[in-house]
Amino acid sequence: MIWIILLGLVGLSVVLVLPALIRPSSESAREAITRELDASKTQLSQIEAEIDSGFLDEQGAARAKRAMERRILALGDRLDALDDAGGEPALPIWIKLGVPAVLAISAFGLYPLVGSPNYSPQTTANRELTPEEQAIADMSLPEIEALLVQRIQSSGSQDPTGFVYLARVRMDMGKFDDALEAYQTAAELSDNNPNVVQEIEQARAYIERVRSQSPSSAAPDIESGDAADMANSIREMTPEQQQAQIRSMVDGLAVRLEDNPDDLQGWLRLIRARTVLGESEVAADHLADARAAFDGNPEALAALNQLETELEL
Repeated sequence: MIWIILLGLVGLSVVLVLPALIRPSSESAREAITRELDASKTQLSQIEAEIDSGFLDEQGAARAKRAMERRILALGDRLDALDDAGGEPALPIWIKLGVPAVLAISAFGLYPLVGSPNYSPQTTANRELTPEEQAIADMSLPEIEALLVQRIQSSGSQDPTGFVYLARVRMDMGKFDDALEAYQTAAELSDNNPNVVQEIEQARAYIERVRSQSPSSAAPDIESGDAADMANSIREMTPEQQQAQIRSMVDGLAVRLEDNPDDLQGWLRLIRARTVLGESEVAADHLADARAAFDGNPEALAALNQLETELEL
């Protein structure tokens, strides 16, 4: 597509420029110099008239006359040079056509080398998730909520960002009162940052609209949601912030599974997340812990064995 556009632009340029290059000039060099010489002589006469009328002082008039006389002499020399050359030399047609052609060919030749003919814009919305982001996206909303709560409690962070993320997850889960509480904490920690305040107002308007509808629509099905919004938020961070956020959430999942070891899906996600983070040995330890937790459960052990084979642990 880009080549068609380039060819079209080149064709348009040729149509606009070529006639001017080929068409003979409406005024020869001799005519142009003669016209300029006559104008200079007229200006010299005007200067002399202003001197006679007293409009110019002697010093200023002398400078103006010298400048104009030098100009008249230079134009006369150019006319003499044309006479000596036997007339104005015509620019060869091959120069008129060759120079634009060389420029166009050079542009086409350089573009594949220094340009980006195969470039396609990749926005946050359409690019593929990294393995780390996919590990977060595979988690359910309740798991994301638990991880965020654990991270906030364990770190004692005064960063309002964590509370904003927690509020967004709770909004998606339909836990509106808890979401507003998290938003309020974020507003206090951020000294009522305008962006946070605006998001709170939007959340309240949404809650009011949802609650005014039928009770069945008051809360979404939390099991049908995923963590796509959280993954999008993580994508907006710097690489260092992404790693810290993802690692802390994975650590939080590990802590939660210590208290609730009967969550098979949680173990599977934890083992996979450790692997994509490059922590294969830790993933193997989690695999052993999961097998111990599900000892005597053939279906769970089969799922763990399948994951072990898939991840080559």
